[in-house]
Amino acid sequence: MCDGTAVRPVNGHPGQPDPGQPDPARSGFGWLAGTWRRTLLVDGTGAEDVSTEVTWLQGARHYLDLRRPPGRPPFDAVRRLRDLSRDQVRWLATQEAFAGELTDSGDHVEWARRIDLHPPARHPDAGTLTEADGFLVERGWYANYVEHWLRVPAAAEPMWSLSLVEIGTGVRASVLRVGASFGWARGRRRELTDPRPLREVVDAAGSLTEAQDAVDVEVSLGAVRDGAWTVAASTLPYREHTALNLSLPADPVAGATVTTREPTAAGRTVSRAWTVTDIEGEVTG
Repeated sequence: MCDGTAVRPVNGHPGQPDPGQPDPARSGFGWLAGTWRRTLLVDGTGAEDVSTEVTWLQGARHYLDLRRPPGRPPFDAVRRLRDLSRDQVRWLATQEAFAGELTDSGDHVEWARRIDLHPPARHPDAGTLTEADGFLVERGWYANYVEHWLRVPAAAEPMWSLSLVEIGTGVRASVLRVGASFGWARGRRRELTDPRPLREVVDAAGSLTEAQDAVDVEVSLGAVRDGAWTVAASTLPYREHTALNLSLPADPVAGATVTTREPTAAGRTVSRAWTVTDIEGEVTG
C-alpha cells in the first residue's frame, strides 16, 4: 500500500497536463480523463485482490466501470442471451459493472450510478483520490477499502458522451468516447425489482429465462479504429469482438434521436431508437 503523500485536489490540476490529455480548464475532472486499470484492492479485512480485471473509463464527467473476476467459464458457443446456461449466468452475476457521472462533493467524490448490473447499494459509491508513487489511490468514504489505479497511456481526445433513454421503454443507455477508447452501457430491458444481491436473485430465479434476464445489463468497452467501433470486453461475452452499431445524428442536441442495431435475447438483430437526454463535449464519429 502507498501512503498518499502528494494529494491532487478533485477540483484542480496542479502543474502542466500530460501530453495528449485535455485542457484541465475544461472540467474539474479533466485530469482524470482516460482509461485506468486497477492494480490492487485492499478491503476492510485487509484481504488483497490483484486478480480481478478492472477497467475504468473516465470522461470529463461521465464514466464506465467494468470488473470481471477470475475463473471465467467458456462462452464460445454463446451467441445470444438465451444461449446462456445456469452456471454461466451465475458467473456473470459475480461481475460488477456500472456507468454514470463522477461528482465533486467537496471533501470526496461520488460515482453516481445511472446504470448498474447490481441492485442499489446501501451507501453511495464514494471516496477520495490522491496521487502517490505513480499510482492514483482511491480510499473509500463510506466503505473501508483502498484501490490503486494506473493510467493506460493514450490520447484523451476526442472526448464526449451522450446519455440516452430508449423511446417507448424508458431503458437507459450511455456512450462515452475518450480518444480511441469507447464505452457503451445499456440497462435491463426488464426492470429488476428484487433488492437482494444479484447472485441470490439468480439462484432464486424460477426459470433459466428469468435468471438470464437478471444479468441482461450491457457494459462494454472497446476501441475505435478506421471508423469501426469494436467491443473488446463486456458483461455479455457474446458481445465481444462484435461491432457497436451506433448511428449518430449530424448535429446531436438534447431531444435528438440516436439509433443502434443490436441482438435481442433470442439473437435477432433489431434497431433501437434512443432520445438524447444529456450531451458532454463535441460529438464526433
